[in-house]
Amino acid sequence: MLSESFVCGGPQNIYNGCQEVFPRLPAPVDKVCSKCSKLNAPSLSDIDRDHILKYKQCMSCGVCGRTVSNPCGTCRRYDLEASGLTDPARDAAAEERRNRAQRSFGTSVARETATTPTPSLAVPQTMGATTSVAELESARLSSTKNTWTIIYNVRRSSKGPIDKTLGSGTLPFDGETTMPVVLEELVKQINPSWTRIEGHTLDLYASECELRHAENYNFAQEAQTLTIKGFYNFYLQRPDKHLVLPDPKKAKLPRGTFLSLELFIHDNKYKDRIQQNNPQFSSDDEDYAGKGKGKSAKRTRSNRLSVSSDTATIKRKRSGTNSGPLVSMFESDKAISWNRKAVQPVPQVYPIKFTLLTCTVNPTTGHPNLEETFETTGGLLDKKPMDLSSKDKGRSKDVFELSIPSMDGKYVAKAFNASIAKKEGGNRNQVYLLHELVRVKRLASFFEAFVEYADNLAVELAEFSVSEAFIICLDPPIDGIPDAYLVEPRRVSTSVTKFSGTLGSSTRTDKLSGTISAFAHYVAMSSACKLVFADLQGSMHYNPGEPQILVLFDPMTHSPFQTTGLGDFGATGIEDFIDHHVCSIVCDRLGLPSKDVLRQTLAVRIQEVDDAKEAGDDHEEPLTIHKAADPGFMHIEPDASTVPTGGDGWQTNAEAGPSKPQEQLNSKSQLNLTPYDTDSEVGSPTKEGHV
Repeated sequence: MLSESFVCGGPQNIYNGCQEVFPRLPAPVDKVCSKCSKLNAPSLSDIDRDHILKYKQCMSCGVCGRTVSNPCGTCRRYDLEASGLTDPARDAAAEERRNRAQRSFGTSVARETATTPTPSLAVPQTMGATTSVAELESARLSSTKNTWTIIYNVRRSSKGPIDKTLGSGTLPFDGETTMPVVLEELVKQINPSWTRIEGHTLDLYASECELRHAENYNFAQEAQTLTIKGFYNFYLQRPDKHLVLPDPKKAKLPRGTFLSLELFIHDNKYKDRIQQNNPQFSSDDEDYAGKGKGKSAKRTRSNRLSVSSDTATIKRKRSGTNSGPLVSMFESDKAISWNRKAVQPVPQVYPIKFTLLTCTVNPTTGHPNLEETFETTGGLLDKKPMDLSSKDKGRSKDVFELSIPSMDGKYVAKAFNASIAKKEGGNRNQVYLLHELVRVKRLASFFEAFVEYADNLAVELAEFSVSEAFIICLDPPIDGIPDAYLVEPRRVSTSVTKFSGTLGSSTRTDKLSGTISAFAHYVAMSSACKLVFADLQGSMHYNPGEPQILVLFDPMTHSPFQTTGLGDFGATGIEDFIDHHVCSIVCDRLGLPSKDVLRQTLAVRIQEVDDAKEAGDDHEEPLTIHKAADPGFMHIEPDASTVPTGGDGWQTNAEAGPSKPQEQLNSKSQLNLTPYDTDSEVGSPTKEGHV
């Protein structure tokens, strides 16, 4: 009697099977037979279902297919072996193959045809050269190496068919490479050809392209961040698996070792960026774009000068080349002689010891609470800054790779370069980094309040997050390098997307840009114009198999007293934000206040600054850094009962919870929120327990 474990779907049919009994179904690994497994696949079309239902099936093991017999060849062979017999048809075919092989070696062999079954299995016979088991195993391992070939074509949104100018190609990848990394590498591969096209003076960015299947099919959303191997296996389980399976007539590589993809270029995104960098030219200017609808057009002197008077005055400043003799640190050669010296290899990293300094922000007052560990931690800091593209490299800070063995993950360490840190005399690196840490922590605090505020009003937002951050203070210091660094987790992508500058803001209308714009508007409202964020930027991060998410970092801020750090333009910066902000549909649905309300509120802030100056209040109060013995404090949530507050504090709209924010705000001439406790000037931070 057969065991119930071989019933397709299980005894209670909890796995949705056909309830047939298959003696050789490998239960309990396979809960259902092969046909039911195919029929239970997600997103199965009616046409595919009809085809599968017509498949033939072996009633012994449950395997199915168009050419499968009942019993299948494997089950029939098992039955014959169990009875001590062999399959005569199989033996005849094997004998014929052996004879053909022997004749190819020059050996004449008489043909024999097996007409009756032999009582035992045939004894293997040696044919030609022999291969050892070790060699066979080596060949098997080499054939399963995790190396994939990406075959790509390039398609442009403005061209339609495959672009012959940019051509096609192949690139090898490790099977664990994620698809976003494949995209970045393919963009690097075609950029030399791209910039040879007339009008293409700048490289393409990965954000202006996307990967697609051959014949311009989009990727499934859940497959966009998978590894190459995971991407292939993902599609093998779907009805549209033909997107990753090769055409047998065209395939020149083994199945499961390559993917055929298209690199799709969004020309409009590239042109928009070109227009931002060159405002005197329109994105639809055929001369600027390189080619119009007809023949390629060359820019002549006449049309170069036909720029409007508003933009013709835009000129790039020359760096002092007309103010006298040129000065350079370049030295002329002295007499060259042959002088060999033994040079010891220079280590590429600094072994460092450091304490950790972290910041939490009171969600009510915005006041920062700083803590530093007593214990030191060890790590390795790269000597050379990271090699970043010109658009992703900041002008004020250098970025280094940092590894901390006692902490999981990879990190980057940032320090202000000497030209910035020593601009005002002395070394201001620590103070500037403290400003940066407080800024990013306030950004995270406002982010949490913003998400809660939108949830309460059931407003849909694009997903984004804010980077974690802390400061390391070298103990002991090392000559020649900064004594402190701002540390963040290293993100998968180093490509930076900017949503606003120190002054000015983006007018893009995509969902993510609209959400970030509304977030900045929300901060201005919640702080009653005592703080606005500028220079909002981020990079994409993801874990394989999970959606990408934008992570914001390194924000700038403006405050009425101009005390929040470098790039704070005071009331001028806040006014610039109000003037240039363009409300998105997200702003409207959140019921954020109008520009007139923000301007009236800013006028009150400016008056407060004037009154403080008349009273001789310099608004300066050094922040205290508390010592914490337990490094676990890095994960402590801010507690309003223990964080020192200044002034009366303020309450976020998310906490006040107005059911009709638009009605509430429009009934006031200004934002009558209780004062936001903005930074005092972080002059020379004091440390408890230090002299």
